[in-house]
Amino acid sequence: MLRQEHGALFSAAAEIRATTGDTLVRALADDVVRLLLRDLNALEAITTSGHRTSTS
Repeated sequence: MLRQEHGALFSAAAEIRATTGDTLVRALADDVVRLLLRDLNALEAITTSGHRTSTS
C-alpha cells in the first residue's frame, strides 16, 4: 500500500514537473521526485532483503 501511494505521488510530481513553466514549481517537483525515488528504493531494498514490514 505504501508503495502504491508513493507511486501515485511520483507520477503526479513528474507530470507537474514536465508541464509547468514556473521554475520554482519545477525545482520543488524535482525535489519531490528525488525524495520519492529514494523512499521507493529503500522500500524495495527492505522487501527484497526479506524484512517485510506492515507498511510494505
